[in-house]
Amino acid sequence: MKRSMFPIWQPDRREYDEICAYLEINPREHIHRKLTDYLANAPFRLPRPDGFSLYLAKPRLTRFRITRLDLASKLFFQNHPIRHILNGVIALHECDGEGYTELSAAPTGRAVPFALLGWGISLVVSMVITTGWLGWNLVTYVAGIPLRPREGLTGKRILITGASRGLGRELMLQSLQQGAEVIATVRDHASKDELKSRLPEAATVQLLTADLSAPGELSRTLEACDIAADSVDIAIACAGIKHTGASIMDLPQLRDTFEVNYFSSIDLANWLYGHGHKSTLVLISSIGRWHGMHSSCGYNASKAALSIWGESLDMELQLAGNHDCNIMIVEPGIFESGMMKKKSASKFLFASRQDLAARIISGALTGKKVLRYPFWFALLTWTVCLGGRRLRNRLFARSKRQP
Repeated sequence: MKRSMFPIWQPDRREYDEICAYLEINPREHIHRKLTDYLANAPFRLPRPDGFSLYLAKPRLTRFRITRLDLASKLFFQNHPIRHILNGVIALHECDGEGYTELSAAPTGRAVPFALLGWGISLVVSMVITTGWLGWNLVTYVAGIPLRPREGLTGKRILITGASRGLGRELMLQSLQQGAEVIATVRDHASKDELKSRLPEAATVQLLTADLSAPGELSRTLEACDIAADSVDIAIACAGIKHTGASIMDLPQLRDTFEVNYFSSIDLANWLYGHGHKSTLVLISSIGRWHGMHSSCGYNASKAALSIWGESLDMELQLAGNHDCNIMIVEPGIFESGMMKKKSASKFLFASRQDLAARIISGALTGKKVLRYPFWFALLTWTVCLGGRRLRNRLFARSKRQP
């Protein structure tokens, strides 16, 4: 099932079907497409939910939740996304011949008093259930505040490299949904055109083309576009490349791997901190940096270099008195991306890309130094590393074929 760009605003097809069941109308594919397009601009033209309202907006919509949220939003959260979603569904169905007939159906004659009585009883029961449901959710919301990722990028400017797919795209979408102005780089014009066609016109994003395999290309592009380093609050070096199946001895592709995964981050740091600016730099490394891997042309080695270099940079900045600059190193486990696809035998190892992106943004906002998510995968990796090279050779030889 295709995932929406902005899930709290755009219901997917299954959620749309649940909404139609609640409204007692038949779902229609062309109306769902129009609804998705209409709500794509919602994060940029409507008030964004926050706090408890945002907490209620995140889970998937079921008929039970829709019933509760419909009543709760009428009483307490008038700008909750569910109000705009329900209004959009009703308005689009009213413009459809069959949909209008379904929505306008009403009891007549002797059935009217019984229908009114039924609606009244249903309203009272719904209010009782909704009150208890809201109370329980409020308790869980308050109890989970210390553990919940921090959000809120309104008024901030975020730079993200490698935004055309995978984690980079997810970081861009979540930053936009949280109110940030985004500068996003992609590798070529084809990627830029494809990404631009998917984003709503109102999206506060500036797309740049920069081939990070060329030394210094990122800083040259940023300077050519008159982007000032001091205007960027958070820079996320997310661009990465992995030549799967290529030997560690393939020198041209090895250089390409290090140029994109490692040296482009150094180029970004020089641009960001070259004139004494104070910003947060997020380096997307990998938990794989703790061990070698065959047939990946030095991908793990490039991530190891990035983690150690990032830690060294943080030391230098702190020793120089630049305490307002923060280097955050992210070493995620396995998640679905262009480099890794879920397989039936290993899908249980995969972390949620959406949760990872949310935690990266939260960590950048709170000044976190290191993020390893999920942490259990880091513990598993370290355990394997302690087992010695022979164990790793046998284990990883089975996980992927030799070239």
